[in-house]
Amino acid sequence: MGDLLVMANVMISNAVQNQDDKTLTVEWEDGDTQLYPYVWLRDNCQCRTVCWHKSGLSTQPGKSVFNLDLDLNPTSLEVIDSMESSSSSNLIDIRWSDGHQSQYESNWLRKYKFDSSPRSDGILDPNLRYWGSEVGDKQLKKYQFNDLVSSDEALLNWMTDLKELGIALIVNAPKNENELRKIGDRVNFLQPSHYGLIWKVHTRYSPDGSHHYNVAYNAGFLPLHTDLTYVQRPPGLMMLHCIESASEGGESLLSDGFKAAEELKRENPEAFKLLTTTIFENFDKGHSTDYHGRYHTVSRHSVIQLDNHGQISQVVMADHGRTPMLRVPVSTVSAIYEALKLFQGKLHDPVNRFKYKLQGGDIICINNYRVLHGRADFKVTETTNRHLEGAYMDWDQVNLRMRVLQAEMDQKNTNSHT
Repeated sequence: MGDLLVMANVMISNAVQNQDDKTLTVEWEDGDTQLYPYVWLRDNCQCRTVCWHKSGLSTQPGKSVFNLDLDLNPTSLEVIDSMESSSSSNLIDIRWSDGHQSQYESNWLRKYKFDSSPRSDGILDPNLRYWGSEVGDKQLKKYQFNDLVSSDEALLNWMTDLKELGIALIVNAPKNENELRKIGDRVNFLQPSHYGLIWKVHTRYSPDGSHHYNVAYNAGFLPLHTDLTYVQRPPGLMMLHCIESASEGGESLLSDGFKAAEELKRENPEAFKLLTTTIFENFDKGHSTDYHGRYHTVSRHSVIQLDNHGQISQVVMADHGRTPMLRVPVSTVSAIYEALKLFQGKLHDPVNRFKYKLQGGDIICINNYRVLHGRADFKVTETTNRHLEGAYMDWDQVNLRMRVLQAEMDQKNTNSHT
């Protein structure tokens, strides 16, 4: 999984100026063509003397659209061979009316084609694999804890599964507290919340449950949900480390929210639209004896969120955190509840819901933007309890680690073939 799609070298056959609309038509030998506005070309000049900071891998300080002449024109234009001996492509050399010189390589231009640009970033645009109850037998890969803390290849494969499948399982982790920090440190760092950096789900025997300050700490059934719906930017990745499993019950319930949302969109577009446009309020209020003391958070989200391309990008849903507030016309309330029920019905459908009982040393890892999790009820006694630890990571940290590791592995593969 690389940063950008590797494109075959195709030579530029011609470049034609269009003075009327201030664009350049680029033609390639394979028949492909693309218009490039002059203003965009000048703004994105890659020269290393004025425009591009080589060591900083960014535009030079002071280079800004604020200083850009929007009426610049080429005074000369030529298609020439690349000066770099390692390159097999050619380039366009432009002299601008302000005296500046720019060069644009063929492969670089083919990468940036405006609304025709390929969605070629394998990390931001992963190849999603949907799943249902069969995931454990057919797709869910088990990663050894020691491999993840010692092998970059294993770490990259694990993160790739989390991007594409949304779920992965780590096994044979030490049955000790704070082991999740080792995984977080291998990626970059863990993301704290008002529950702490690493939070405990430790359910001990209590006849009335009076010491439990959050529904997750009780022994009852916990419906499917995403975590931290009550913050403005919920964490992207969640890990749950089982230190001690319940002797009876307590199976983890997991469902692919993207798959369920796609089914809802296909079968009931109006219900899908309601869940993408209705804003729900979510809250969490209480007192933690483990970390922060008193807390009260409130946020607003639609249940199903879409990206700029209209594709499903995130599911944010937890009935136990949803407030009564609905700022919608009264006439739409019943339809909204019907849509919620339809969506939850798909999530809990036995065909879509995966059940797995964590054992001591297991760490279940999920994409909190996509996979909803819950728990079957369980029993604890005076001699048994259920002890898990959880932690979050931000997708930005995962993404940057993936890019670095992929680049390092690509370089190793290149060196091994030279």
